[in-house]
Amino acid sequence: MIAILKERNLVLRLAFILILILGSCYLSYLAQSVKLQFITGDDRFSQVLDNAIKAQLEHSLQYDSAQRFALLKSSFPMVEQLKVRASGLNKIHVQFVAADLLYRLGSNFVLTRRGEVFLASCFSNQTIRNLPVIFLHSNPEIATEIEPEQIAFLLSLPDYINADFEVHWHNLNQINLINKQNNNDQTVIKHDQDLSLDLLATTRKLRADYLIHVHKKCQGIIKTDLRFNEQIIVSC
Repeated sequence: MIAILKERNLVLRLAFILILILGSCYLSYLAQSVKLQFITGDDRFSQVLDNAIKAQLEHSLQYDSAQRFALLKSSFPMVEQLKVRASGLNKIHVQFVAADLLYRLGSNFVLTRRGEVFLASCFSNQTIRNLPVIFLHSNPEIATEIEPEQIAFLLSLPDYINADFEVHWHNLNQINLINKQNNNDQTVIKHDQDLSLDLLATTRKLRADYLIHVHKKCQGIIKTDLRFNEQIIVSC
């Protein structure tokens, strides 16, 4: 009788172990056969680009998260992040995030806070409308024609310049800052100019003094040129 009980206990233990093994295998299978639950896009992208990114993500499920992001970034460099969160044993939530935009460059390009230049058409009309504009008087046709010096200048441009002036880019050595309150008040600088608050205060004082002492009445644009070493030229 005791032998029978021992044999029965052994069978039950073996059955329990088998169930655990089979259960583990099944769970492992479920975990490996991920089925995408849903993908969340970024409404800063245009609808066309949003759809294209989602299509690639739907067909790259066999890769891990790092590989999927690398593949996505190679095709769509304007994607800044890919967030992946597990949702159940075999489902995930994927979210892609656009690069953080800083300026619209003319009509065709945008500049990111990381210094990357992309086509404006990659982003929604609302996103483009909300960006501060850098007016381009050159005619770049592709992103690589935006010069590194121009990018460096724009990335370092103080907020108080954007608040008070329109920035009109002609070339590296001719950038016009047009006063938003008075379009006839213009300051000419070059790309490596130091635009401190003290310098701007000095230019305002010189313009005021110039208007008082000039022998002719200025009817049009008054330009303050800061491009020369240790001198400021005011003219109208």
